[in-house]
Amino acid sequence: MFRYLRTLGCRHWLAEEITQEAFLRLHRALRDGLLVNDVRAWVFRVARNLFIDSRREDQRYWATSHDERDRLDLARHASAPDPEQQVLQRERIRLIEEEVSRLPDLQRECMHLKAHGLRYHEIAVALDISMTAAVDCVRRAVKRLGKRFND
Repeated sequence: MFRYLRTLGCRHWLAEEITQEAFLRLHRALRDGLLVNDVRAWVFRVARNLFIDSRREDQRYWATSHDERDRLDLARHASAPDPEQQVLQRERIRLIEEEVSRLPDLQRECMHLKAHGLRYHEIAVALDISMTAAVDCVRRAVKRLGKRFND
């Protein structure tokens, strides 16, 4: 969940807080007898809503890119020790981030959730959309990204 929040543009410290708060809310909900059929989707949905609320409080909505430090961290963790390969990897990451940031909000969110291992029905629950819409959003995003990187 933390990584999902980071892919949405959430700052590191805020992603930690939201992750903790989402699980605290799950604990409270279960303690209070709420029936949660799909715990994973429920927690992701709560985290997403908390992130949206935090963005509204800041008078901004949806960050679309990560700061340079995050990009360098990704490159540092890449398996290529060769400096030239690291530069190429950083450029690939930058291009992918740039293209993903151009996706419509819903497609971008569906892709992030799918990349974090959620199944389509979990994505649908987390985003309050139909499963058909979740499948369609991922399909369209993959098609768009495929066109961009296969050309």
